[in-house]
Amino acid sequence: MIRLALLLFIVAAGFGAMLFSRRASASEFVGDGEMSPEMPGIVPDILPEFSFQLPDIPEEISFGAIQIPDLNVPNFLGFGTEPDNGNGVLSSMNEELNVSSFLSMIVNVEARGRWDLISGNDVFTDFSDHPFNIDPSRRRPAGTTASGGYQIVRGTWNDGVRYLAKNGIIVPDFSPESQTLLTREYILKVKRRGAYDLIAAGRFTDALGKLRGEWEAFDKMLAGTYPISIGTAQAMYTNNGGMLA
Repeated sequence: MIRLALLLFIVAAGFGAMLFSRRASASEFVGDGEMSPEMPGIVPDILPEFSFQLPDIPEEISFGAIQIPDLNVPNFLGFGTEPDNGNGVLSSMNEELNVSSFLSMIVNVEARGRWDLISGNDVFTDFSDHPFNIDPSRRRPAGTTASGGYQIVRGTWNDGVRYLAKNGIIVPDFSPESQTLLTREYILKVKRRGAYDLIAAGRFTDALGKLRGEWEAFDKMLAGTYPISIGTAQAMYTNNGGMLA
């Protein structure tokens, strides 16, 4: 009997020691900010509460010297909005890009990208003046004096040169630069007043309507009777960076 009691005492003591050891081991696995592994059979109240804290995220992220200006428009690239005429550099850049892209589209539609074309598939080689000022009697294959990248007729060219000269802008020749200068500063801003602002604002179709009396191609395009569609002309414009309102 004494031996049996002693044996039970030893077994009970060993079990108690084992339980104490397992509880101690659980506390070794749990630490600040560490996840405790699953331990079946361990009483939950011995596990500490964890508090997780995400790192602070800066409100502004710096990209070196690059700064995006405040545009006052929903889309910082300007798509789908009129350029902001009272604010900053990027708006002005958008307007310039719209105008240059529109001018490029005109040259592609009117003259297939050429600066030496006379309406009716004739060409000229002397860029010192409008070809019909140089030779008023030269052949007119299509019955018009329309010439150059913008197919400017002689009367419009001469009126523009005189008007710009009175305002301190000299048009020295009929080079591509001079053709563009007169188209931009006289045709778009003076002869067809309001067209420049529509173009700068990205109002593509409205600009075509404003200029349909200047370029017959636009009038036919809007009527759906020109080989180049409005969609194709608009793609020429946007592919060069032009933005739509």
